[in-house]
Amino acid sequence: MFSSTKHSHTYSNNINFNNYKMKTTNAIEAALREKANNEIDQLVDKIIHEIKINIRAKYRSNAYSYYLKASGADGADSVYVKETYLKSVLTRALRDQHIDRMVQAKSDELINKLNLDI
Repeated sequence: MFSSTKHSHTYSNNINFNNYKMKTTNAIEAALREKANNEIDQLVDKIIHEIKINIRAKYRSNAYSYYLKASGADGADSVYVKETYLKSVLTRALRDQHIDRMVQAKSDELINKLNLDI
């Protein structure tokens, strides 16, 4: 990739270097996205755990499914969600609405930590 002489160093193939840079940038973005996904997973796990401990166990409720509809929406369509799917519904909703902004914020934090001028 690099060619050198006794007195100077030059790039022999900028295309390979640019491809490497792109792969590195993509890997960093993928790692930031994975970190944001893990953060959402942990939040949803905490919510599900709190429901199990503070509602079902505390009050001995046997509700294992939920009807989801807009608050105060009489006659509005509702969605019946089993507890086993509640986690996936919450996870998907949070990712759909927030993942890009989370990745952007994490990217901005990384750039600031590295003192990069981008």
